Amino acid sequence: MRNMAKPSPFTVDVFEDPHRPGRYHWSVHRYGNLYEKSGHSFATKVAARYDAERFVDNQIKPLGDISREDRQFWTAVLVAACLLALCAGFLLDHFYGPPPGAN
Repeated sequence: MRNMAKPSPFTVDVFEDPHRPGRYHWSVHRYGNLYEKSGHSFATKVAARYDAERFVDNQIKPLGDISREDRQFWTAVLVAACLLALCAGFLLDHFYGPPPGAN
């Protein structure tokens, strides 16, 4: 039985800068929707494609197939849990004082 690789939902597009002929930008699409684009231009198409593929390898693949909205949601949940723990510790110290034996 052959091991079939799962097709990537990401595609890379390299295009010429309309305001600076001879310079190129890249964009990464996820399922046809814009996911990220280059912040600066490149001197060659090859350099732009290389940078885009490196972005996909370093930023997207380690996260798996999770959407940006899901990452934002779980980041917010983690931050809220940390704030709740800090507030609970403050309230316990405020109302009940430090634990016995604490200086």
